[in-house]
Amino acid sequence: MMLFFVVKWINIMKPEKPIKPDLSKCYATYAAYAPYGQTYLPGQSPCFVCSSHGGIIDPNAWHDPVEGYKMADRIICPECKGNKFIPVKVFKAKLWDPLMVKYRHDLAEYKRQNDIYQRAVKKLTAVEKRLLGIN
Repeated sequence: MMLFFVVKWINIMKPEKPIKPDLSKCYATYAAYAPYGQTYLPGQSPCFVCSSHGGIIDPNAWHDPVEGYKMADRIICPECKGNKFIPVKVFKAKLWDPLMVKYRHDLAEYKRQNDIYQRAVKKLTAVEKRLLGIN
């Protein structure tokens, strides 16, 4: 009897494969805030860690309780090393790899749940399947 409830209430959805990141928005954002006359080179992308400023706020810096991090010390960006640009391959890898890791994890979980579901359905008789609305 418990098997009926397990089979009936399982809702298994296959995860969708992520879409590759579109870099045109990043380029447009960079172009809007780029210093006058500065453009990116072919094969280069604006740095997403420092927003192409070349430096970031020091994570260990003390901040003013009123003004915040406005006057905090800045350090050279660890990703672009102060060049404001990174190779496109690195840019895509930083955006794409985490998406694919999550997708592969979700897909493995889906396959595991689907396998359990299929084994449970195989144990049901034709009458039980008809009662549950399973073809």
